[in-house]
Amino acid sequence: MDHGKLLEYCMKKNGAYIDYPFGPDCTVVKVKGKIFAQFFIKNSNSMITLNCERMTGEFYRSIYSNDITRGYHCPPVQQPYFNTINLSGSVPDSELTAMIDHSYSFVVSKLTKKLRAELESECFSKYIIREMLPSDWARVSQIYSDALKEGKSTFQTVCPEYSEWDNSHIKECRYVAELEENVIGWCAISKTSSREAYRGVVEESIYIDYNYHHIGAGTALLKTLCKNTEQKGYWCVCTSIFSINTASIKLHEKVGFRKIGYREKIAKDKFGQWQDTIMFERRNSIGINK
Repeated sequence: MDHGKLLEYCMKKNGAYIDYPFGPDCTVVKVKGKIFAQFFIKNSNSMITLNCERMTGEFYRSIYSNDITRGYHCPPVQQPYFNTINLSGSVPDSELTAMIDHSYSFVVSKLTKKLRAELESECFSKYIIREMLPSDWARVSQIYSDALKEGKSTFQTVCPEYSEWDNSHIKECRYVAELEENVIGWCAISKTSSREAYRGVVEESIYIDYNYHHIGAGTALLKTLCKNTEQKGYWCVCTSIFSINTASIKLHEKVGFRKIGYREKIAKDKFGQWQDTIMFERRNSIGINK
C-alpha cells in the first residue's frame, strides 16, 4: 500500500487531521493535538513512523527486522514506543493498517478524559444498535480478525467459520453497532457451563472496529447487552480481560462491571508473552437477593 492510500486510511480515523510541525517534507497526522502517524522520505524510500506499546513494537521489529526499526528520529528514551516502517519493504498491507489502528488507539487512550469525551461527541453521524443478522458475519469476522492481529483482547489466533462461531454463542442477545449502514462493532454472549444451575450465568464478548474507537459505540453496545440479558432472565454477565487492555477494563467498569478475580500468567499471547487476566462480572437485578 502506497503513501497516499495509507494517509487516506489514517484520515478516516475519528478526529484525524494533517499538520506540518516539522516542515513541508513530513506529513503528520494528529488527533486532539497528538501525533499518531508521520509520513516522510528517507534515502529515497517512503517511510511512516507510528506510535506503539513497547511489547507490540518489539514484536513487529522481530518479524520484519529488515523493514521496521525503532523511531530513528526520536530521542533514545522514546524509541521503544515508536516504529519506523519502510513502505517499500515486505510488510503486508494488512499489517500496515493494523499498526496504524494500534497507533491511533494507543494515542487516544493517553488523552485526557475531557479530550476523549470531546472526541466521542464529534462523531460525524449517529450509530444505531440493532440485533445481529447472519448477513453481518463478513463485518463481524473482519472486526474480530483485526483484534486478533493486535493480540491484546483474546488468546485465540484464528477467526472461526460462521457455523463454529454460531454454535458456540447463544442465539439471543447478539447485537451490532451500525453507522451509515456499516457495522462498526458487535457483542454476543456464550454459556459458561452446561449445568442447569448456571443457566443464568453467561460470558460476553465485545469488539469495536479500530476506526471507530472512542465514539461511544462500545458503551452503547454493552449497555444494550446488559439491559436485554436481564430481560431474558440471565442474572450474571461475566468476562475475562487482559490486564494490559486498559480500554476494555475502563469500558466495563463504566457500565457497572466489578472485578472479582485475577489470574496471573494464565496463558501466552500471540507474541509469546505471558498475560495476566482480570475477571469481571455484572449482576442483573432480577431478584437473586430475594
